[in-house]
Formats: sequence, structure tokens, C-alpha cells
Amino acid sequence: MKKIVWLVAGLIVACNSSQKTVTNETVSLEPVDPKVYAETITELELKEHLFTYASDEFEGRETGQPGQKKAIDYLKSEYESLQIPAAQSNGDYFQKVPIEISNIPIGKLSINNSDYLLGEHVLTFSKAKSENIDVVYLGYGIEDENYSDYQGIDVAGKLVLVKTGEPVNNDGTYIISRLI
Repeated sequence: MKKIVWLVAGLIVACNSSQKTVTNETVSLEPVDPKVYAETITELELKEHLFTYASDEFEGRETGQPGQKKAIDYLKSEYESLQIPAAQSNGDYFQKVPIEISNIPIGKLSINNSDYLLGEHVLTFSKAKSENIDVVYLGYGIEDENYSDYQGIDVAGKLVLVKTGEPVNNDGTYIISRLI
């Protein structure tokens, strides 16, 4: 198992290098039979790591959450126990990557005295900026030379509500895709 982990670590280091050095020297490496390393892996050891990593202890491992931190600490300690050095020259096993987490806006859309909750009934990626906006329902919101949901409808300054997909004929065939 240690040999396969060394091989994987070497591949990770090789794939993560930011610059490649080009030399005129020819380096010859002896071919390595992967079976030699594969035969060191045991079912019991894999099962142990899998059950540990997938356990409730790591709280789902969601990015930026405490469970993720516990999971990476587990991986780091396994690397250290196998004496796999950090990929970075400063000894850090981790590359810092900024994260931006967006949330669905909180609120509701009220149409004809019926409320539709954002994120549950309606999907939006930004807050509504005003109240009492005229809402125009446009079916699929398609404007095509052979089909139009916009014909005769003024949408200027109004909130346009559309559904996904495209219209179908009575026989279940798509109107737009069929014409293309």
C-alpha cells in the first residue's frame, strides 16, 4: 500500500508543478510494473479508509464547513504517516484557493394574492429590486421565426415569467426542435 501511495503522490506532484524545466540531458527511467504496487493494496485496508472517510465524523465534507477541515486533516495525517512529503517547498500540503459562496435570495413572489417562495417555488439569482411589478407570463419565452411567445405582448419594464423546455404538438413531438 505504501508503494502505491508513493506512486500517486509522485503523480500529484508531477501534475501540480507550475513550471517545467527543459534540459538537453536525456533521463532514462526503468519501467515500473504497476502490479507490484497494486498487489500491496488489501481489501481490508481500502474498506477501513473508505468507512472512515465516509463516516458521520466528517459531517458530509462540504466545502468550507468543519467536516471538510476534518477530512483534509485525516488525509494529511495519512500522508504524514506514510512519510509522503508535502508537494510545496514550504512544507504545506495545501494550496490556498479562495471560495465564494452564494445563497439563494430570501423572499417571495406574489402573483394574484398567491405567494411563491424564492428557492422553493421560484428560482432566481438576485433579489427583486422593487415591488408591485407587472408580471407577464410568456409560456416558454421563445422568439423564433416559426414560433413566438412574444407576439402582441409588451414586456417593457415588466417582470417576464417563463417555463423551461419548449412547446410540444398533440402527438408529443417538439415544435421548435422539429423545425430545425
